[in-house]
Amino acid sequence: MKYNILTLCLAVLVSAHVAAAAEDSESSSVKISNPAKPAIVRLFVAGGHVKVIGGEAGDNVSVRSDAPPEAKSETRPDGLRVLSTSSSYSLSEKNNVVELNYGRGSFPGGASDANFTVNVPRNASIEIKDGWNTEIAVENVNGDIEIKNLNGGVQLQHIGGAALVETMNGEIHADFDAVTPGKAISFTSMNGAVEMHLPQDSKANVRFRTQNGSILTDFPESILDTKSTNGGARRARRNDGSPDAAVAAADVARAEADRARDAASAARDADRAAIDAARDASANRDAEDDDRSDGAKENRHGHPSFPRPPRVPPIPPIAGGKVVSGTLNGGGADIQVATMNGDIIVRKK
Repeated sequence: MKYNILTLCLAVLVSAHVAAAAEDSESSSVKISNPAKPAIVRLFVAGGHVKVIGGEAGDNVSVRSDAPPEAKSETRPDGLRVLSTSSSYSLSEKNNVVELNYGRGSFPGGASDANFTVNVPRNASIEIKDGWNTEIAVENVNGDIEIKNLNGGVQLQHIGGAALVETMNGEIHADFDAVTPGKAISFTSMNGAVEMHLPQDSKANVRFRTQNGSILTDFPESILDTKSTNGGARRARRNDGSPDAAVAAADVARAEADRARDAASAARDADRAAIDAARDASANRDAEDDDRSDGAKENRHGHPSFPRPPRVPPIPPIAGGKVVSGTLNGGGADIQVATMNGDIIVRKK
């Protein structure tokens, strides 16, 4: 009896906490300029949880969060108008592009974690980029999805458009209602497993690569026809592991093309990093190196110069490892999955 009473008391306390959190959350919305055309919803959240939910086609994007929206008309008792606070988020719309920003420009840990639930039209395209430590979920969206995250997992449920997901540290789970012809799918995680659920009748060209993990599927060989290359080996093999001389030459050419593409991608990333480093160095070249107690430094014009928040590093290209490529139901949309440390799992729905 005492145990039941204690459990009941804990349940009441938890319910009260949840209710209080719900009361503390605030909502805001913006109207889409042209509801007849698909909207683009761009989100930046420095840390916390983001959940995007697609609904029926409408002319609004609504946001509910425990972080307050910016209130530019608010006036403090001392007569100063509040234009922005470190704990508030901005929401705007222009020409069918909706933007939500929370913590942009802050150092890692500089903005408190916040929870966001964003309701969008089902056919909207979603872009979520540059989060430092954000857990992301998107569901019931048929538009294209692009997510670039540093630390945090990504969950996709009931989606049907193109999808590009990159996370440095986190797992990726994706459940597709359909694989649309002409809509590419690309998932990359440096440290984390990638799991996909695809309709059994999906048509796709697939390419899976992992450095430290396994590539697994429950699709039968009659549907998912693959060949694998282990590490840098150039010998093509059938699903049963036996050599196949008929495709060996093609695999050699493909391996060379892959290495060239990976090298080109690495070169582009290096060039981009060099440009960013040069830009940052130029912006801070006049700052003094002394360590004053107030943290401020002066440039050659006598104005304070503060360090910039570090940039989110690009995910480096993944090369080598185990590679499995082939076709699903004869081929179709391009699906590419790569992870450095983690399994790749492809399941049929």
